[in-house]
Amino acid sequence: GQLIAERYADGFDKNTPLRGMSMTKSVTSAQIGILVQQGKLDISQPANIKAWQHIDDPRSKITVDEMLRMVSVFDYSEGYEDSPLSDVNSVLFESPDMAAAASQFKLKGKPDEDWAYQTLNPVLLAKVIRNTFDDDEKYYRFAREQLFNKLGMYHSYLQADASGTFAGGAFMYASARDWVRFGLLYLNQGQFNGEQILPPAWADYTNTASA
Repeated sequence: GQLIAERYADGFDKNTPLRGMSMTKSVTSAQIGILVQQGKLDISQPANIKAWQHIDDPRSKITVDEMLRMVSVFDYSEGYEDSPLSDVNSVLFESPDMAAAASQFKLKGKPDEDWAYQTLNPVLLAKVIRNTFDDDEKYYRFAREQLFNKLGMYHSYLQADASGTFAGGAFMYASARDWVRFGLLYLNQGQFNGEQILPPAWADYTNTASA
């Protein structure tokens, strides 16, 4: 819990928000954990994704847990470097509504039979988070009030897409010190300043390999 050393390049300092890219996925998971701790979300239940609600759609049975563990494998390309026109680039950089774009991909096999690192999952989980709120004001204050402020992450913010949903798979910004504060939350099993912010077993659940 004590700062040992730090050094910054010219133009950066302890308060400079740094783009976290896929570290954003862990912050999305933490928000899910907070909602579980508050009794507002059950990760064993199917994700509430509008495009999947037809009874014959196998995606309607995908649970939040399966999305968190990335065992809901979609027919989708994660290749950032392989192709500038890959699916992940299209979802993150071309789609005004990332979750709507992500929800169009079909399953590749059955959930929990395989694993693949796919940014689609946290993009869709960001929508699951938003769907738990009955108005946008509560949604936009949630991460700030229930996570960032409690950890002292005062130089952090989430970027939203054009639909107003925070990007769950990338694009969060936080200072280096704030990223360390977030890491300490998991090092301390979801506790910070004596408050159990995440469920007691959430850190172990998060750190358990899916495959």
